[in-house]
Amino acid sequence: MGNIKKILPIITIAAVFVGLYIVSLSISKDVVREFLTSYGPVGPLVFILLMLATYIFSPITASPLLFAGFYAFGEQVVWFVSVAVAIAAVTNFWIARIWGRRLVSKFVGQESIDKIDQFAKNYGLVTLFFLRVFLGGLNDFISYGAGLTRMRFLPYFVVSVAAGIPGTLLWYSIARKIESPVNFTLMSLLMAFVFSAVFMLGTFVFRKTRRIK
Repeated sequence: MGNIKKILPIITIAAVFVGLYIVSLSISKDVVREFLTSYGPVGPLVFILLMLATYIFSPITASPLLFAGFYAFGEQVVWFVSVAVAIAAVTNFWIARIWGRRLVSKFVGQESIDKIDQFAKNYGLVTLFFLRVFLGGLNDFISYGAGLTRMRFLPYFVVSVAAGIPGTLLWYSIARKIESPVNFTLMSLLMAFVFSAVFMLGTFVFRKTRRIK
């Protein structure tokens, strides 16, 4: 049973991308674009709100939305996602600050509360900056964690936005060279994985160095 739990996330991710690939072959790009842009100028707002929902209710995955968003808006989807992330940073912070752990646990699940507590334990602005830069895939947990601390909102928000700028610019520059929504979604997840791996490696080396000293 334990082994199944370990490989379940890998199976889920693989299933998602097989599904996305099949969809990309069976549905015309023009049809998807027309559907998502049928809202006119409100289309990006609709997309941002859908992305925001995935950042508030953490069990919901954003991968299918990234796929569809790239179909509809091309590389501009990066900016729309960034807006959703910024709004979620505010929303999640105040959800945790006002309503506390009980409501947060309903949004992210009881198991995820432990992860949020781990983030909140050593929170400071410097830690927040590095978490935002390297662990973008966990932005929702980081925001909830900050809200459960005594961190003031304005410094939290400024650091959160500033830390997201380098990654967003890099993401956009890479996205401009990609034509397939499948490749865009894979690239986005790969970036998140690489940044997380760099963070974990850096943390491991830092702790080892401190022990030696």
